[in-house]
Amino acid sequence: MLICVLGNIGSGKTTISYALKNYLQEYQLIILDEYRFKFNEKNTHNGEVNAQNQMIKDLEKYKNVILECTGTGKCFREYIFAYSSSFPDEKIKKFKLVVPMNELHKRIKQRTRNGYKKPPFPYSELKAKPITVL
Repeated sequence: MLICVLGNIGSGKTTISYALKNYLQEYQLIILDEYRFKFNEKNTHNGEVNAQNQMIKDLEKYKNVILECTGTGKCFREYIFAYSSSFPDEKIKKFKLVVPMNELHKRIKQRTRNGYKKPPFPYSELKAKPITVL
């Protein structure tokens, strides 16, 4: 089974994903931001591609997965759609967390005050190059 937890930054994806993992201990928890920290230390376009590709390799290893990520890019979304279409409908659960913008802003400010380390992501490079995963 594939459980996708999606939403904006600060919407509670990680909190919900860890709660699900505690309840569904046989599931593998895959969090895109953890791959960004591990494989995109220099915050580059190529590092982002590498992080996403490494995550995809791991994603394909497991039958039962909790996947936590934001929308990322068009190619990545297309891959996730293609990957999830390999599961029968009853084997996919998608949760999109929706939080009002004013609440998201409060949460992000609080994270910053608490020393939250933002995951490496080449925001400025995205305007110049689309990300294509293999």
